[in-house]
Amino acid sequence: MSGKNEKTEKNNRLDQEVVTIKRILTFFIPLGLTSMMMMMSHSIIAAGIARTYLPEISMAAYAVSLNVIGIMEAPMVLARQMSIALFKGPRSFAVVRNVAGLTVGFLSLISLAVAFTPFGSFVFSQLLGVPDNLMLPTLQVFRFVMLMPIVSCIRSLYHGVLITRQRTFFVTQAMFARIALMVTLIFVFTQFDLVRGGYVGGVTIVAGIGMEAFYAMFRGRRLVEPPDGVEDPGDKDLTFSRAATFFYPLLLAGIMFSFTRPIMTAGMSRSLDPAIALAAYSVATAVGWIFIAPCQNVHQATMVFVREKEGFAQVRRFAKGFGLTGSLLLAAIAFTPLGHFVLTYLIGVSDQMLLPVLRALRVLCVMPLIMSLQEYFMGILLVNQHTRIVSLCKAGNLLAVTLMVLIGVFYFPHWGSVIGAAGQLAGFSAELLVAGGAFVWMKNRGLLEVTEEKIQKE
Repeated sequence: MSGKNEKTEKNNRLDQEVVTIKRILTFFIPLGLTSMMMMMSHSIIAAGIARTYLPEISMAAYAVSLNVIGIMEAPMVLARQMSIALFKGPRSFAVVRNVAGLTVGFLSLISLAVAFTPFGSFVFSQLLGVPDNLMLPTLQVFRFVMLMPIVSCIRSLYHGVLITRQRTFFVTQAMFARIALMVTLIFVFTQFDLVRGGYVGGVTIVAGIGMEAFYAMFRGRRLVEPPDGVEDPGDKDLTFSRAATFFYPLLLAGIMFSFTRPIMTAGMSRSLDPAIALAAYSVATAVGWIFIAPCQNVHQATMVFVREKEGFAQVRRFAKGFGLTGSLLLAAIAFTPLGHFVLTYLIGVSDQMLLPVLRALRVLCVMPLIMSLQEYFMGILLVNQHTRIVSLCKAGNLLAVTLMVLIGVFYFPHWGSVIGAAGQLAGFSAELLVAGGAFVWMKNRGLLEVTEEKIQKE
């Protein structure tokens, strides 16, 4: 009997080692749903602004101000990785918090200069090409969204604590709380006219991220101390210098990538009808990224499963299938009457903006497939610790976006919102080419430690 039990246990272990689509879906679905909920929150804001005073001007002002503050917020989003990697206990958390605090303080000074000095007019007018009729609304919205790096920093630090302590359900709860608050605010603002114009978006996004941040802090503060009372030996080893050395390369990479959004904004600001172009692109990305954003988690599935039997083949099959499904769903909105229903009745897009939004969506409908494949190769590079290639991918993205936007501005200014969508598609297509090309090149030269052939031999 014991021999039979041992044989059964051995077979169960072998079954568990074989990667299946079911295992990948069980791992991936919670990540995908979280990303979709995050993007839905942006669609909620778009719906709210579409129902407020001068919706085209308000949407454009919100989109431009969000693009600029995104440069300052991007490093604080990456503070989550620093917290996960370096947090061991109260002492190390204090060091991580100090590095993040110093960084967000410096970035806040830059935000203040943009918001309240002539430097802001230079940034928006000269660099981004914002027309005069958009300048004042944009500055007004920016003076509120400049709080985003601060609340994002708090959120990222305590998300790191919750993830390290394996309390990820608190992160999901925070996202539900964020969406509930944002829906409530949008309803109150639009029904009672308490807040108007681009402020509807600015107040709502800061309040939503703030809800996430303070809920994470409320739950995470109790988990900074070791839950079992046993101190981690590595808690004392972390120094400010070491944490800064880890974080500041991420900061630079985040800032470099975040410049793609202002570049696309600058291009659309120089189109024939900048207000419509910017507003339509904002709506199109808010809708499109509901389907695109979950694909950004494919690299995590790749990193987890490719080391196991059949991992490469199954993850590759999953990436292709998931990306193709997302592209087909987005194409259904972009090319069928379903899009008119979603944009007109659910979001409230005006007749003037409907066609520009649909045109941008028709370009973006390829993005889920491109993103899934790019993330698959990115995951393989990360498993093999080739982070320099990952940085090269981001540089390729920035270069491709810049070239596509310049082509649109000088040769196709009538494209409007399509300039931004085409730039975004070109950027991630460049990442796919760099990542896929690097994978093939290194595989052929035996520079990868984790490959499909080696896993099958084991």
